[in-house]
Amino acid sequence: MSFGGYSSYAKSRQYTIFALLILQTVVILCRWVFLLDILGGFIMAIATGFGWYAYKEELNGTFLCYWGLMCFINGIFDLVKFIDFWVHSPFPLFSSNMPFSSNLRSVILILVPIVTLPAALIAWYIYKDAESGGHDMTWHSNCVSCVT
Repeated sequence: MSFGGYSSYAKSRQYTIFALLILQTVVILCRWVFLLDILGGFIMAIATGFGWYAYKEELNGTFLCYWGLMCFINGIFDLVKFIDFWVHSPFPLFSSNMPFSSNLRSVILILVPIVTLPAALIAWYIYKDAESGGHDMTWHSNCVSCVT
């Protein structure tokens, strides 16, 4: 299914999508610079690239779906990565006794699923809106406002 352009629901989420794309871009740079997570950052950059392209093309629905699906998959993997790090670390996630770099690593690992999973949710709602022909999505609007 190829669909593009603004729907009224997608347009109502334009600034939320923009904010998520900015946050995703910042987190990608943090992954590369502070964690040296080249592969994870690269995969996240591909997903975010789809999001930026969709945004540039007036919230193109096809590319929003690509962005959402990749954010969902990447977000789940990174959530599992964070949980694995948390349960196997002999140290607490945050501690004033730990160096700044250790606390920064924890922050970045937490931020990755926080900025990818809401993107997947918004893309899903935009897809469902397009699938239903743009009918009443007000209950989705209230739900997404709580998440983002």
